Amino acid sequence: MPSSQSRLKLAGQRLTFRGWSLLAGSATVVVVAYSTGWRALLYIGATLLVLVLLSVVWARSRSGRLIVERRISPDLVAAASTATVTLSVRNPTWMPRAAGLWRDDMPDELGQHSWRPLPPIPAGVTQEARVGLSYTIEAQRRGRFTVGPFAIQGSDPFGLSVHERTSGSVDELLVLPRIFALGGTSASPIAASDAAVRSTMMGRGQDDVIAREYRAGDALRHVHWRASAHRGELMVRQEQRHDDARAIVLLDNRREHWATVAAFEWAVSFAASIIAHLSTEGTGATLVLTAPESTNAYDRATPRESLIELATVARRTAEPGADYLDVIAGLQGEGPAPVFAIMGRMFAPEWRELALHRAPHSAAAAIIVDGGEAPEVLWNAGWRAVPVLDESVDMAEVWRSASMGSARV
Repeated sequence: MPSSQSRLKLAGQRLTFRGWSLLAGSATVVVVAYSTGWRALLYIGATLLVLVLLSVVWARSRSGRLIVERRISPDLVAAASTATVTLSVRNPTWMPRAAGLWRDDMPDELGQHSWRPLPPIPAGVTQEARVGLSYTIEAQRRGRFTVGPFAIQGSDPFGLSVHERTSGSVDELLVLPRIFALGGTSASPIAASDAAVRSTMMGRGQDDVIAREYRAGDALRHVHWRASAHRGELMVRQEQRHDDARAIVLLDNRREHWATVAAFEWAVSFAASIIAHLSTEGTGATLVLTAPESTNAYDRATPRESLIELATVARRTAEPGADYLDVIAGLQGEGPAPVFAIMGRMFAPEWRELALHRAPHSAAAAIIVDGGEAPEVLWNAGWRAVPVLDESVDMAEVWRSASMGSARV
């Protein structure tokens, strides 16, 4: 998601209203002095002009070069949450840096940050020649944003001139979609049923015990005595899990299927909330997009990696074909997995194609955002269908309907 282009516009060197007034006054006095021949007025006008020039030099000297180190903690936050920015500002010059004003340049999506007082900074390379600053960022929406550079503003004692310049580098802050708690409703019935199907298909129990050779350091309690007797050497148990429950979260990001940005943002936030919720229960989730930016292998990404992808996902014009259905079929081929499809407005043929991709003996739910009633073809194919007609609906209620039953929300 692109960030706003509204950034701090640095003016460089400029006169204040007071400075322009004094400059205009000095010019007027000089003109009057030449017109009347009054030499004293000429001295006054020249003095005022020199004062303005000195204010420019003074202001520039107060906004000299600084070395800035920035740290953002955490560097990955969810929308509607905060991050702390810590700055270490050092003066590498031989002249002390007088007090002034400072701020970090950043887009409006990270909040409004006005100029703040900057304390004096001694000269030199000692520890005393640096100051520590900090402030809080309030992330308002998801996306990839830049923070910086560090801007400083210096002025003269009379307030006639202001000089602004930047120092330091630019850092990145990744803002995830807003994640809502989906309540106490657990997806464990889904995870357990799909794990049981996996175990049955593989002909194994929940824990398949494999014996391997004993290695120095292995605990004796792990010795597999039956295998040791059979092999004539010490063997230890190596437990391998085959009930790794995993869900498929399908997000429709085709531009033509979303009437409003608000509806799409709700869908992105709900997808992120599902992934985070499943992760807390030990259930993995594979994120699949209907219009990905590139052909992904859709390997077993971590929840963090999936959330990072959701941070920048955008509505795109879909390429011809429905490759995402092939991706779902491939994932289902690895073993039955529940599907949570968060879709926009689709046509009847598209619903029919999607309905065919529920694995046997596995759960599937379609959350239809801004798309009206659930198509009958989904019900007939064994899908749960949850129409969401309003983005203000409680996501926890939608999740309960999608994971435990079917209802209109």
